[in-house]
Amino acid sequence: MPRLPPSLLQRARSISPDLATLLPACRDLESARSELRWIREHVFASASSSQQVVSPRSAETQAAEKERIHHRHERNKVAVTSLCRRRARGEPLQYLLGTQPFGPLEIQCRRGVLIPRPETESWTYALGSEVVRRLSPSSSASSATGPDGQKKDMRETQEGKRSLRIVDFCTGTGCIPLLLYTLLRRRFHLQVWGFDVEERAVRLARENLRSNVAKGLMPAASLARPSEHLSTPEKGSGSLVRFEQAEIFADDWIQSLLLLQQQQDEKNNVVDVLVSNPLTSPRKALAATRAARCGTSSRGSRWCRILGTSRRLAHPRTCSTSVSVR
Repeated sequence: MPRLPPSLLQRARSISPDLATLLPACRDLESARSELRWIREHVFASASSSQQVVSPRSAETQAAEKERIHHRHERNKVAVTSLCRRRARGEPLQYLLGTQPFGPLEIQCRRGVLIPRPETESWTYALGSEVVRRLSPSSSASSATGPDGQKKDMRETQEGKRSLRIVDFCTGTGCIPLLLYTLLRRRFHLQVWGFDVEERAVRLARENLRSNVAKGLMPAASLARPSEHLSTPEKGSGSLVRFEQAEIFADDWIQSLLLLQQQQDEKNNVVDVLVSNPLTSPRKALAATRAARCGTSSRGSRWCRILGTSRRLAHPRTCSTSVSVR
């Protein structure tokens, strides 16, 4: 990584010491300015939400109020400087601010759960467009016949929307299921599941669902009732989002999915869209795939088995199976 020119550091310091603090982490002045603005907005918004408005009635109370405002301003400056120093030590901005925008949604971020990436957001938008193109009742593809000559399953509801079941493996913050639901809910009668082996990830995903509903970014109808939480996808009665803890590599969990598929009629699927964006670098994923083919990697072979199971769960005449490895 190239060193920063001293002139650039001096310029940043002349504007603001906090800006100079952020510069090594941001690497350019424009990015540092943006992060400093976001940090200040976060600190001031947090402070303003906790302060009480007092109407001064005398010169004495006015002086006391000015003193309180001065102390609050100084505390905010100290808080901004503290966050800038943490950022300079390499702490992700999303952990400092607590959230990350993801489409129209606001995703809470915490340590131990992957931060949503811009590439994932773009990929989710592309997947949503592909689902609409291929599976929407109004699309020509959805009304065509399958390779076996039979008409594709539409499973339309009384509202004229097709019922669509989406499953996301390794869901993390739940950003992908939440955004897919937001993008597709007006076109489909949706049931969306996110599964993760980590309890803290599932807990955070559920909090993200509730917080986006509370902020009006998602409809209240997307909330699943506590009694509707399931360990595997099942046919439900409402258009909603669920997050559950599950070990998707476990034999009993895979078998339960296959059993559900056997209980469906020939044209219905347990899963219509299967999504996964697991924590695996492309190089490691390629190595795992090669090892799995040679029978030398237990984890790689489990992923191959998951993919094989997905083909049995989601019939190709109605399914868009998408697996992205980052």
